[in-house]
Amino acid sequence: MKNDYPSRWVRARKYEVISGMTAEAIKTARSRGKLIDGVHVKLGPDGNLWVNVPEMDAWVESPHQLSAHAA
Repeated sequence: MKNDYPSRWVRARKYEVISGMTAEAIKTARSRGKLIDGVHVKLGPDGNLWVNVPEMDAWVESPHQLSAHAA
């Protein structure tokens, strides 16, 4: 499978620029267990929060996400 991403892991602030999901929203989703450490996000050895871009795309596209019409 070809990776279409320049980098698999990016800092949360960079992911905010890429996706529009703020670093604070990422931290909140992580603390609520909606994002899994080591899969979607992780703390790097530099102490920064890193985001796995392909896994976040899969999370957003997953069928368990409710649409505005279903809610």
